[in-house]
Amino acid sequence: MALLRPKWLRLLTLALLYFVQGAPYGFQVSCLPMILRQYGLSFTALGSMKLLFLPWVCKPVYAPLIERTRSKYWWLTRSMLALGLTCILAAWITGPDTLTSISILMFALNLFSATQDVATDSLAVNILEPAELAAGNTIQVVAYKAGSVFAGGLLLWVEELTSWAGMFYAFGAIYFVCIFLLSQFSWATAHPSNATSTGDERAPGTNPNLRTVLRDVLSVPNTGFIMGFVCFYKLCERAEQTFSLFMIDKGVPLSQIAFWSTIMRTGSLLGSVYGGHILTFDDAESRPREIICKYSFLRSLPITLQLILIHQWGVARVPSESVFLFWNSDTVYMYLGFFCTTITLFCAGVITTATFTVMMRLSQTAPDPLKGTHFTTLATCEVGGKLLFASLSGGLIDALGLYPVFMSFVMLALGCVPLACYLPSKLPPGTKMNQ
Repeated sequence: MALLRPKWLRLLTLALLYFVQGAPYGFQVSCLPMILRQYGLSFTALGSMKLLFLPWVCKPVYAPLIERTRSKYWWLTRSMLALGLTCILAAWITGPDTLTSISILMFALNLFSATQDVATDSLAVNILEPAELAAGNTIQVVAYKAGSVFAGGLLLWVEELTSWAGMFYAFGAIYFVCIFLLSQFSWATAHPSNATSTGDERAPGTNPNLRTVLRDVLSVPNTGFIMGFVCFYKLCERAEQTFSLFMIDKGVPLSQIAFWSTIMRTGSLLGSVYGGHILTFDDAESRPREIICKYSFLRSLPITLQLILIHQWGVARVPSESVFLFWNSDTVYMYLGFFCTTITLFCAGVITTATFTVMMRLSQTAPDPLKGTHFTTLATCEVGGKLLFASLSGGLIDALGLYPVFMSFVMLALGCVPLACYLPSKLPPGTKMNQ
């Protein structure tokens, strides 16, 4: 693909696209649940809202369509225009108490965001060279999390300072700004169908069904195991979102949580930067596996400490002013909880960067027409695993209580360690990354 040839322009473009791509996720897993929980929405209802992420799970169904029709620029700009208009519409017709309207528009937000994700992943797989994978994946994860920090923390501040509508206006503005910035770049006009053909490429106009796509994806060596791993490795990170809702129930003011949420998610961003740094400056092919093993174990420690905190602090609500008193036990528990969450997110950032490097490295061994779909399928497995567990965990908390469910988060964190040690350390023999 002959576009965006200067390295800095390729990386800048991906950073911009992944930033706006991370915003809907951060908004829906951090900002929106805390606002709705403050209005009394149950854990079960909040968990059920994770089903609105269903378009992300269905990406392999429509990924081939996006890869084989129109241009990447066309799909990116149209999807972001739809995202911006959805946010404006949400500002006009929804409120914290209009759950049905919110759900419909959040589903639309996820559909358009997932479409943008497919186009962005396909673009990344095709324009990054093998030597740029570590830097590209660092930018991908860091920019995505920066967008998540913006939408998950700063938009919560905007809602507190202005209004519900003001929050959505600010949300929508980032998409219109991104469309303008993309229009300033020089894009090649080549249509996907005009790309150089390979022996593995299907004839133009062929529209493979889902079974064919999955068969082709699974034919790439080591794909099955990587699929299973990416479904599993983030399940324990539900602890971070659950602990924030626990803080709401304890009576910690939303403005305090908004402030610390921004700091905690910045810890995740720094973890991704650090992960990218150690991946970029180490040529050992087994390095991603070592990093994932090490930091999976380290991640389990603060999650375990959070479990102890919940047991010691209890679930009874405390006066809001209590958490502002100097050296009060409630204040100590609150700040210790924030610290544990920050460390958890830092380790998670390192793990995610290393895991996405493994995923991108594997996808580049796939045939040219399949690369984008292969990576999209792996990323979909990650979303699918988180979606299934998140949709169930809310109901489990209401049914069993917070403590038993949080104990399962600890076991999931510990279970990830031996699984990570079996990740392939090298590319399949005989495969070659395309330049």
